[in-house]
Order: sequence, then C-alpha cells, then structure tokens
Amino acid sequence: MIRRMATLFPEEYSFYPKSWMVPEEFSRLLCDCADHAKNGHNIWFIVKPDEGSQGSGIFLCDDPHKLVSFTAKNYLVQQYLPNPLTLDGYKFDFRVYVLLRNINKLEIFVSREGMVRFCTLPYEPPNARNAKEVYMHLTNYSLNKHSENYEHTDSMTRGSKRLLSSVLNLLQSQGWDIALLWKKIEQVCIKTIFAILPDLMLAYRDEIPPDKEGPKCFQILGFDILLDEQCNPYLLEVNANPSLSIEHEQEPPPADDVTVNQYGLVEMESVPSAVDEEIKRPIVLEALLLACPAHHRDKTLWTLGGSSPSTGCSVPWHSLSGGPSPTTTTP
Repeated sequence: MIRRMATLFPEEYSFYPKSWMVPEEFSRLLCDCADHAKNGHNIWFIVKPDEGSQGSGIFLCDDPHKLVSFTAKNYLVQQYLPNPLTLDGYKFDFRVYVLLRNINKLEIFVSREGMVRFCTLPYEPPNARNAKEVYMHLTNYSLNKHSENYEHTDSMTRGSKRLLSSVLNLLQSQGWDIALLWKKIEQVCIKTIFAILPDLMLAYRDEIPPDKEGPKCFQILGFDILLDEQCNPYLLEVNANPSLSIEHEQEPPPADDVTVNQYGLVEMESVPSAVDEEIKRPIVLEALLLACPAHHRDKTLWTLGGSSPSTGCSVPWHSLSGGPSPTTTTP
C-alpha cells in the first residue's frame, strides 16, 4: 500500500525506502539493481519474511540473484539505509506510537513519548564480513535481548532501551532541530495512514457494518523510524500489534536446574522493565480514555486519568487530525 503511494507520489513518500515483493517483483528488482550497477553504486538490501515478526528470518544481502530460489514464501526486499545517525557509535531506531481512534471521521493521535531501541554492537556499514552481525544492523529488541552486550537498566536515559524524550533531548544538545524532526515524523505518520486507509476501511466495514450497534474499535500502531546521518526520518515498518509488554526477558543465571523448552533452549525469565512501564502504561490507559464516547470522556478522564476536566488530560497523545487534543508539550 505504501509502496503503491511511493510509486505514484515519489517526493511525498520519499521517507519510505525503495522496496520490492519477492518473488512477485523479482524481475523489477533485478532491473533496478542493474541501473544502480551502471552508475557504480553497490547497494545492500534487508530481506524480511512477509509473515515474519520480532526480527525472525531477517537477513542482509548485496546480490539479488541470491534470492532467485525464494519462491516458497513472500519476502519484502528493502533497500538498506547504509548511513544511519548513530549515538556513541551505535545504530538505533524510534518506536513511535500512533492511535487511530476513528477511520470514518479520521482521527489520528501520536504519542509524545515513545521508545528508542539500540543495537548492541558498534555500527559499521554493511560488507561481506559483517553482514550476518544482526546485533550491529538490526535494532529489534527481540533479537538484541539475547546479546551479551544488552544493557537492561532502570535508567530512562541510558541502556539498550530508552525513552524517546531523553534521546530527543540528547539530539537537541548536539545541535539538531528537534521541532523540525518531530514535524517530519508527524508527516510520516499522517501520510502512512492515508496510504493504508482504503484497505483499513474495507476490513473495518467487513467486521463492523455501518448499521451494527454497540461499541466500535480503535487501534494502537507502532511506527519504526530510522534517522539518517542528516537526521531525516525513514519509515522501516508499521506494526499493527506492537508489543505492550512491560517486562524484560533475559536468560536466567547459570544453574543446574534451569528450565529447557522443547527446542532445547533455556527458558527466558521475565523481570520488570522500568522503561517499558514508563512508556506503555500511560499510552494504554490514555488510549482507552480517548476511545470513550465523547459524552463520557470528561468524567472518565477525571475519574481514571487523575486530571480535572477544567485543566485537561495530562496524556501523551497529540491529535494529528484537527480533532480535540489533550494538553501536551513538544519534545
């Protein structure tokens, strides 16, 4: 859907890396790569299983001919962004949360707080030697939590998972225009919703016909956004069901009686994650409050949200669709 819009409006959707579905668009992929080769450009690709999740099955590739045998499943082949902005030498990305409250009368909210996920190996541009170093190239928490370098901490400003606001403050201290960056991120969110809206409306009407009585629905989406070396945001993917877990999974300390699963792997143990709790509890609570019918909303916000109707709701959500917006501050 986003790829179609990028084809029709390349300038407006330049935030989405060039992508191909394999095997369906394998011929076009080869043609595009041949054009790059003529110009002396060697490009890398990140290959993602179409039905994959949590980073499983993702790998890097610099030769599309190696994908000729990938016919049993659908894969998204995406041009790899080789020059990401790094902090302390580590690649990172943003998880930005977006609330889609209504699609008939479009209402979009973006959370002012989110998550930043760091790789656990210092970044180097991809090459034949490091292409398999997932802890260097992939920011997925589900992968990096297995790294011996993963830093789990209760701090909001350091570690392998941090508050978005803390990293924005750090970038601002380095001279980056954070107000402009945030405006660009909001535009990414809005344009992406516009791209997927027709399919969303069809699916919604299949499940909830217009004449059906009772509660409607809303959706929390997770936008994964990478910054390039000029601090421009690029959309990596949109998660329809972003993890809302507030725990960190880690391998238990060595012991004789550790639990092993059916695959012979040590079972992970869950411990509290202060960063996840700081981010996700308000997001879920206030999303539920915002989803309340309008005639109940003020009373509900005052009762459950802890703020009076006269002062507004102290929530992280900010309206992108011109509707009522909770009181927020710019990162």
